[in-house]
Amino acid sequence: MNKAGTSKDSVGLSFTKMTGTGNDFIILDSRDKGFPKFDRALLVKSICRRSFSIGADGVVFLEKPKSPKASLKWDFYNADGSKAEFCGNAARCVARYALDRNIADRSTTIETTVGNINTRVRANGIVEVEMPVPKILKKEVQVPVGEKIKIQVLYVDTGVPHVVRENDDWDDAYLAEMGSYLRHSEFFNQSGGANATFYEILGPSKIHAATFERGVEAITMACGTGAVAAAMAAVLKGSVAPLEVLVPGGTLHVNFENDFSRALLAGEARFICSGEILPEALL
Repeated sequence: MNKAGTSKDSVGLSFTKMTGTGNDFIILDSRDKGFPKFDRALLVKSICRRSFSIGADGVVFLEKPKSPKASLKWDFYNADGSKAEFCGNAARCVARYALDRNIADRSTTIETTVGNINTRVRANGIVEVEMPVPKILKKEVQVPVGEKIKIQVLYVDTGVPHVVRENDDWDDAYLAEMGSYLRHSEFFNQSGGANATFYEILGPSKIHAATFERGVEAITMACGTGAVAAAMAAVLKGSVAPLEVLVPGGTLHVNFENDFSRALLAGEARFICSGEILPEALL
């Protein structure tokens, strides 16, 4: 047996790769009883490697829902094999996948770790997700950087925890270094470490944002929960929703209702390819 639990002669697993504004995912439909059992985390770590395998920021296993209100259930993993509570961009990809595969219609509900998530695929292909209700955990946290310097951040939960910092330095090396530092800060380790999101206000309803994601351990092309976290921070500073959020992979749109009691995320979700995972992709 190889390390994913399949034989050398296996024809492999069927997969679909999708992207939500550059945040890419591998989708595996495991609803059939014949879907093989294996160490999912180990498989995820293998196939998410770029250059040596398919490459992705995360993997979604689709399952039959337990909730009568949902069309399907997911089991979501980050690229490093760790589980994540939620992912907004993955939800948008799954919604479009479900519509394309006749699993659901344009409006569907996905059963996730954080509860049932409602989605809608618009006629123009843009996918809207009703995000988990965002929570402000701490409005002001002073995080030491070195011996004498402290930086102020906002600490929120938008489905997963985010440390949010207003920023005007978009140098890749700086974002990676500061993002990693905040993501691993002892101030936020009670939640397994937080994602680090940076934002800059560009106009009354327009911001720039980027997120260093835990489980990927890098700045990703887009982060849905990060876009919502950045939009929250901007609104607290005076910005007006709905907001246009410019991320490295394109544009996301975030809207709030009733003082953050409802958050909507919208953006594109595209199919990249479908195929079969062959044994050598796991080497």
